[in-house]
Amino acid sequence: MEILKPKLSVILTTHRRPDLLDRALKSILKRSKNDFEIVLCCDGGDKATFDVACNNLRDNDIFLRVPYMKGPADSRNIGIKTARAKWICFLDDDDSFGEQHIQNFIDIVDKNQETVYYVNYQKQLETRGCKEIEYIDSTNVDISNIHVGSLLIKNFIPINAMFFPANILKDHSFDCRLQSHEDWDFIISLLEAGAKFQWIQSPEDSVKVHFDSSVTTRNKANFVHLDYLSIYRKWPSSDQEIQNQRARKISKLGIVSVPSKSL
Repeated sequence: MEILKPKLSVILTTHRRPDLLDRALKSILKRSKNDFEIVLCCDGGDKATFDVACNNLRDNDIFLRVPYMKGPADSRNIGIKTARAKWICFLDDDDSFGEQHIQNFIDIVDKNQETVYYVNYQKQLETRGCKEIEYIDSTNVDISNIHVGSLLIKNFIPINAMFFPANILKDHSFDCRLQSHEDWDFIISLLEAGAKFQWIQSPEDSVKVHFDSSVTTRNKANFVHLDYLSIYRKWPSSDQEIQNQRARKISKLGIVSVPSKSL
């Protein structure tokens, strides 16, 4: 029986990666209950992606095909505006959810509409060849004891491992001008606005962040360094220790002669 208003909206962004999209969609749809919706945001119009969407999405899901979107930032912003549930989470097309991920959230969360919840995650290393994806290794990452203030230095919470109250997202958006780390910038905007963050227990395979072994990092390009500097300057801190840590981070990235007070 179709529900009129889902408990959770899963905003899934994709760009011409139908095989990965198929895996991501199937990981969400392992949950048989019809108490959530998928908002699939596609910034391309290729037939393979369209076929994967048609073969997996249910009647109550939403498929947005919007050409010329400005990457995942723009896709997520459109997804937020379209989502109907009181809670929102995100998934990239190259990542996946464990079978109990959504149920675990629904069972544990106290429905505090002012709190952002997050969970541990699993790194999965794989090889994406021409025929099929080959699994290599996995590592469980425990972020339960990391203070949220560390977000002002670097991001330690994957956007896919978080649950957001929809009502606090209405005044926030992903920055389309950034070419990387737009998710980190978005999280900082919530933190600076006073949102509460709370870690909750989850199964080990709740969220799987997949890495292609042929690429050393998912944010490899040179503009990543400049985006770090841009984010630091967008969200300056008066805390001397944070300024010092930011200056050390910038130095490691190869950017020199940046006064710590400007960070």
